[in-house]
Amino acid sequence: MNPSKNELPDWVKDYRDQSWQIEMLIAGSVIFSLYSASDIFREYFLAVFPISYTKPNHIILLFGVYVITRILLIGFTANLILRSVWLAYLGINFSFPKGVNYNKLKLSSNYKEKLKSSPNIVQRVVSLERWCNLSYSFAVLLALFTTSLLISVSAIIWILDTLGASVFFTSTVFIYSLVAFLAIVQLGVFDKLLFSRNRASGKLGKVLSGISRFLEIITLSFLFKRELLVMRTNANKWLLYLFSIAYIFIALVFSVNHIDRYYSYGTFRFNIWDDREQYAVNNAPRNNALRYQNNLSKSRKSYLGCIQSDIIKDRYVKLFVVSWVTYDNYLKTSYEKYGYEKDNRSFNTYAERINFERKNDSVYRLALNDLFRVSIDDKPFTNLTWSTGVNPVTLEDGYYAYIDINSLEPKEHKLKVKVAYINWKDEKLLGDVMEIPFWKD
Repeated sequence: MNPSKNELPDWVKDYRDQSWQIEMLIAGSVIFSLYSASDIFREYFLAVFPISYTKPNHIILLFGVYVITRILLIGFTANLILRSVWLAYLGINFSFPKGVNYNKLKLSSNYKEKLKSSPNIVQRVVSLERWCNLSYSFAVLLALFTTSLLISVSAIIWILDTLGASVFFTSTVFIYSLVAFLAIVQLGVFDKLLFSRNRASGKLGKVLSGISRFLEIITLSFLFKRELLVMRTNANKWLLYLFSIAYIFIALVFSVNHIDRYYSYGTFRFNIWDDREQYAVNNAPRNNALRYQNNLSKSRKSYLGCIQSDIIKDRYVKLFVVSWVTYDNYLKTSYEKYGYEKDNRSFNTYAERINFERKNDSVYRLALNDLFRVSIDDKPFTNLTWSTGVNPVTLEDGYYAYIDINSLEPKEHKLKVKVAYINWKDEKLLGDVMEIPFWKD
């Protein structure tokens, strides 16, 4: 056996001995970046979710990116802490290279012997060096494993969606089973079934080897499989499995808990830090700060819509509703119903163009009054003058309407917005969008 294939070159060993500086630099910068990345993901999600048809794959990708960042964040934080302790030990060893001066210890000889038999500072530095390297390497390998798992799951779901087999990936059981199967393949557990001793040779062995290689490529497990095999064969494999499961579970919990703050649906309805019990939450009055424009900013979007303030001194309520892509289907039906025409023809006179635009404006307002059902204290407002525009604070596209409240008494009132939609059975139904309490001053 050629030693050069199994031993690191001298220049790599020299680099390895000095790599702790790069480790600390990377870990520190990545921790800061990953901690800040959560806000970027949130802003991107809130900006894209209303304007595009969100499919299960989009949520899986969002969740997967969160898990990957949390895996790296946990691993690099552990590495930075361990490396800081390592540096502290190293500094003490540099200042006092001879270690403990047992002559100055006024202790029993038995206890001194016990101290001498325990690891000295040099041994502790070497041990910590090993754990520092492992924490860094394991975090990166686990992130690679999760990334390949995410890409594989997303690719399979995309293929099923393209083939029209969406019935599969809408099942939670199917998604979990798919993730479990791919994880087994990527971790090499599946190889044990393929390459048992009675199958490892001959033509069957070549076929199974080809299958294994194919699975490695499509799941991207060739990026980390051998390195995980090194760890599994040199450490207690059951301890390694338990530690990996606990590691990923913690990353999952943190990811779910963070996404729950702005996407509280299905699996993401989870909050690890809140132990309060609130009774009759569905029936209790709720004041959402995002429903008032004076509480919003470019990074704090309304998501659904808003009015100008919770206390209104104006004669009108300025209602803004975010334009969601899911509204388009109903609007298209209403446009056809009222005879909306696209501006794709020439006009003989300017007056003819003006009349065309006025007709389309009236059709547009009829369609939006069909789409949005607005009421205050259960009194409907059916002939609102709607217009399109961009919210100057949040930069969200949407629809504006001004509601006259001059006749309302100076007290608390409740504005409700419902939206008409067409379900998969082509039935026209109404759904709740917003319920906004406000006080007329």
